[in-house]
Amino acid sequence: MKQWSKLGKNGLRGLDDSLQRRISGSFIDHLPRILAAVTALMVLMGTLRIYAGGARFLGTASRRELVLLTQTADPTRPSEARNDGISRPADALGNAMGYELTASERYSFGHMVTADGAVVCALDGSAPEKDSPFYNLVKADETDGNRLRMLPECYGDTLVRAYNPLTGIHAGKGSNVALTLSEGVQTAVYDYMGKHGMDGTCVAFRPKTGEVLCLVSNNAPRDLYRINENLGTARPASTFKVLLCALLEEQGVDTAALRYDCDGAYTLRDGTVVRCAGRTAHGAKLSAEDALGVSCNCFFAQAMEEHLDWEQAQALLRQMGVVVNGEGEGEHHLGRLERDASRVTLGEDRFSDVWSLLGEGKNSASPVDMVQWCAAIANGGSVTLPRLTENEPREERRFFSAEAAERVYEQWKAAYAHNYSGKGYDKPITVAKTGTDQADSKGNEAYTLVGCSEELDTAFFIRINNAVTKNGQKTLNKRPADVAKVLLKAVQAQQ
Repeated sequence: MKQWSKLGKNGLRGLDDSLQRRISGSFIDHLPRILAAVTALMVLMGTLRIYAGGARFLGTASRRELVLLTQTADPTRPSEARNDGISRPADALGNAMGYELTASERYSFGHMVTADGAVVCALDGSAPEKDSPFYNLVKADETDGNRLRMLPECYGDTLVRAYNPLTGIHAGKGSNVALTLSEGVQTAVYDYMGKHGMDGTCVAFRPKTGEVLCLVSNNAPRDLYRINENLGTARPASTFKVLLCALLEEQGVDTAALRYDCDGAYTLRDGTVVRCAGRTAHGAKLSAEDALGVSCNCFFAQAMEEHLDWEQAQALLRQMGVVVNGEGEGEHHLGRLERDASRVTLGEDRFSDVWSLLGEGKNSASPVDMVQWCAAIANGGSVTLPRLTENEPREERRFFSAEAAERVYEQWKAAYAHNYSGKGYDKPITVAKTGTDQADSKGNEAYTLVGCSEELDTAFFIRINNAVTKNGQKTLNKRPADVAKVLLKAVQAQQ
């Protein structure tokens, strides 16, 4: 035991001598620098931890805020009950987004501003009137089942700052949301459609940047309270034939080499008959360019029956974001704004399949999808996905191969030049395709139009719901082409 005790004492004595030598040497000279470095490192790590926590919160704010900030909210509580002498000019906007403001809560609201400087939602909580072109984008109606699609709800975590990693959740400063929408373009299109009694929609965006310039839904004279119809779906009619050409080309079919006769009707192999509008005979040996130009149903029915691999077509449609036969999620967003996914039903019978890919039947396409798909054909097969705010990340999506897109686009341009140019479809329109949706058996029809302007880097899709009513009698003296003129003129004026 004495031996172990002696060794322990010697060890401690040696350690003590070593520490004395270090402290009296160079180590003591560097100690302030070491302490400063350790302190800086701890501050940096703490800052990163705080920032990461805040970023995680704000990244999921659209989901978490509804739980954290509205769990005690009482939407039925009258405004007078909160009149405690504290000025809260943003109450109306806050409540529109589901936030119940109380005396103990500190909120700061930002603006929602268009690309050309117009304030859509202001700090005073004001919202557009019913005759505003922005009304059905920002209104909040508790009885509206589509309420969560509204812009303030989607961007509430940016407009309303209620979280600060240093001072707690009820703090922070609201930020402005810079929309890509143009107030000048939006107003020009909305006013024109309203003036001429057009019930319908118009969406336009820049394929190279993804900026949505116009998202008009004019529901006059029927119902101003409907959701923006650009967020829903409807039959695209013959505008879908441009995409049908792309489906064929993607399967290796040389559509430029196809030739078919049209006498106004074509009998499919199962005995059902596909007819052209008015049973018009388009002639012998039509090319794809001819068929696109005159919108020949018989040509495309024969092309599908002889060349289309239906399983491959379904796979490609799903890749494009279409819900086929109820399978798959499809594309449900425009930026952070919810929308309906395009849907098509195939496989029931041959006529139904053909009719659906001609843009009728059980084909229900989103205007947002139609405009980006057709823009992709004119843009080498890919586009920057449509986005509604300047700070949203740009995402490029390829829908078609460059080769297929180029071949279809050349035919589309030729069809447009030979059949549309000089008939109200002038510059700066580069290509366009019309369609007529046979809405019902009473003669009601909707007109559709898809097109692109290379000069303005703008693609558009327009639908007029009440184009033909009352047993086939035209009720409007203006067409989608007239809306397109107003649209592009306004876009040009903004440049």
